[in-house]
Amino acid sequence: MNWKQLQADIDESTVLTGTKHQQHRDAVVSSKIETQRLENAAKSPATRPSLLVYIYDVPSMFTTDLLHCAINNTDNGYQRTEDRFTSTTHSGDDVTSVVTSLEVLFHRRLLSSKYLTSDATKADVLFIPFYASLACNCRSGINVTVADLHSQLWQFVDQTLPYFRNGKPSRPHFMVLGKPERYHWTKICPLLRDKEHTSNIIFISPDRENNVELRKYAGRGTSQIIVAPTQLTSP
Repeated sequence: MNWKQLQADIDESTVLTGTKHQQHRDAVVSSKIETQRLENAAKSPATRPSLLVYIYDVPSMFTTDLLHCAINNTDNGYQRTEDRFTSTTHSGDDVTSVVTSLEVLFHRRLLSSKYLTSDATKADVLFIPFYASLACNCRSGINVTVADLHSQLWQFVDQTLPYFRNGKPSRPHFMVLGKPERYHWTKICPLLRDKEHTSNIIFISPDRENNVELRKYAGRGTSQIIVAPTQLTSP
């Protein structure tokens, strides 16, 4: 028997066996690391935006129908200019821009926002889309009175989800106004006169009434208004 060859074979076998053992140990370690990573991922919640917003899916009579009225009935004072929706007053050949329709632009921006959620139960705040300023300027272009339109809006919101019962939201709600706050407590545009339904809603508006006594008189003394920039281009 060739003892030298046998010894060489034994040595080679030992090296190979040791290599296989090392490979096995490496595979076990890698498997444990991957298992731990998956367990940690399962325990960690998925990254979410700091704020989630749910938009009520309101009928078109509260949004696009009013927009079509504004575009098609220029006598009502609204015209579309440079991707902005502005209320205009005419004096001879002069056209003076009065206010940007924040309602339309904000709604459009929010529909494509990373903060949007389709699950109302996960939302931090709920948005009621309603083009209130357009409704007031399109009185001759809609089939109901502005007051009736308001009533139908509150009825829809009240019956759609359990978060807004008789004007008492159990979760934060907000809306957008296309004209200054004061305009919306007038006789021709009385949305904010309905204290029962609007007092607990946060409104975003181009302007906030600064007269404290007048706000109290209108029942808006403690109601929240967020003043937003009026020049927002459409996405």
